[in-house]
Amino acid sequence: MLRVGIADEDTENPTFVQLDTIDLRHVTELNDRVYSDDGYHVELLEAIRAQHEQLWPEPSRRPVWKIIVHQVSTADSSRALDVAFAFHHVISDGKAALLFHRDLLKALDSEIGTSLAIKGHILYLKPVTDFPGPFESLVPFTLSWPFFLKTLWTELIWKNFAPSFLQTTPDPSTLPWAGQPNTLEPCKTNIRLVQIPSSILDPLLVLCRQQKTTLTPLIHAIILASLSSHLKAPEAPTFATTTPIALRHMTDPSFDRNQIHCLVTGFNYAFSTATVATLRDTLSKNKPPSHTAVSSTTDQLNCGTAIFTAARELGTALKVRISTLPADDQIALLKYVNDTRNLHLSRLGKRRERTWEVSNIGSIKLSDARPESKSLPNGTGNEGWRITRSIFTQGAAPIGAAFDVNVAGVEGEGICITITWQEGIVEETSMDSVASDLVYWTRRLAETS
Repeated sequence: MLRVGIADEDTENPTFVQLDTIDLRHVTELNDRVYSDDGYHVELLEAIRAQHEQLWPEPSRRPVWKIIVHQVSTADSSRALDVAFAFHHVISDGKAALLFHRDLLKALDSEIGTSLAIKGHILYLKPVTDFPGPFESLVPFTLSWPFFLKTLWTELIWKNFAPSFLQTTPDPSTLPWAGQPNTLEPCKTNIRLVQIPSSILDPLLVLCRQQKTTLTPLIHAIILASLSSHLKAPEAPTFATTTPIALRHMTDPSFDRNQIHCLVTGFNYAFSTATVATLRDTLSKNKPPSHTAVSSTTDQLNCGTAIFTAARELGTALKVRISTLPADDQIALLKYVNDTRNLHLSRLGKRRERTWEVSNIGSIKLSDARPESKSLPNGTGNEGWRITRSIFTQGAAPIGAAFDVNVAGVEGEGICITITWQEGIVEETSMDSVASDLVYWTRRLAETS
C-alpha cells in the first residue's frame, strides 16, 4: 500500500494505481532545526497540525504518505528523533502505523543491504501482482436479513421517502451533545497532548482488571465525567461515542497480517440520560472544586466508583459487539452505496451524531521497540536504535465526532493521549478541561489502586 497512488479521488469511482517510481524527496522531510527540551512539544504539535492541514499533492502520481523527522537535543547530549509517519487513511489505519514503525526500526538496525533500484532521489519499483484485496474481500463479512432490511428502511427509505408529517422530531432533551454541525471550514486542526507515564499506567491497568474493564472504556468514562462536569444538563443531557475496532485478526488466512492496510470498523454507543445524570450528580457532590485541591478518600472512592460504573457499561456493550463481528457490520453495506462521496457530502450542515471517538491503537511491544544491543567495530557498546514514545493523532473531522481522542504507547514507557478537533466545532476551554481531567483522574485512580 506504500507504492500506490489514488486516481479520480474526487469522483464517485476512485481507484488505486500502481506507481512505477517514488521520488524520495516527496515522501521524506528532515526538520533541520534541533530543538531543546524547553518548548519542544509545542513545536512538535505545531508541525503535526500543519501536516494534518495539507492535501496530498498529485495523489495519482505520488504516494499518499510521508515521513517527517524532528530532532531534539537531550540533557545527556544523546540524539533523539521523532519520526512521524503521515498517511492517507485509505491505505492504512493506526494498527498498521505501528507495524510501519516496527519495520522501520528493524531496517535501521539491520546490517543487510538493499537490492532496491535507487538512482539519485528516485526509487524504481518493479510491478507487483499480489496487492492485497479490498477491505470487504479480506474480512468475511456476513449480513442477516433483519439487519439489512432494518438499515435499508431507517437509513434510506424512511429518511428520504417518508412524508414529513410522519417523521417525528427528536426530543432535544434526549439528543447527545455533539458540538457544532458538520462543516468543511475552517480547515484547521487543534491538538492537545497528555502523557501518562508507566508509574501511573501500570497501577491503572491493575485497577481496570480488578474493576472488570479495560483502559479504552475507562478513558471513555473519564471523558464522560469531564464533559458532564463542565457542561450543564440542559445543554448536554447525554453524550454519544465511537470506538474503532481493528479487524486485522479476522482477515482471510491468505492475507499477510504484517502488511499495511486499512482494516477497521467502528462501534457506536450512546450513554443514557439516566447514566449521565447520575454521574453528574455524583461528581458535583464529591469532586473538589479545583484540580489542585485535595479531596478526601471517600470523595475519590465515590467518584471512582461512578466512573468505573460508566466504563463497565460501555465496555460490556463493546465486548458484546466484538463477539458478533464480522456479522452485521456497517462496512459490509458499503458495496450497496453507489456514491460514497456524495453520501458524506450530504451530511454537511447537519448536526453531528457523535460527541467523541476514542481510538486506542495499543502499545508497541518491548521486543519491537528495543532490538538487541550491538557492538561497534571498535569494541565500544552501542544500544542501536530504539523507540521510547509513540504519539498518535488524527486530523480534524469535518464529518464525524466532535473531537477525537487518540491513544498509543510503548511497552514500559507509558502512553500518550492526544485530543484533536476541528477549529470552532467545540470550545477550546472544554478540550483543555478534558485534557486536564485525563491527567487528574488517571493519577487519582492509580493512587487508589
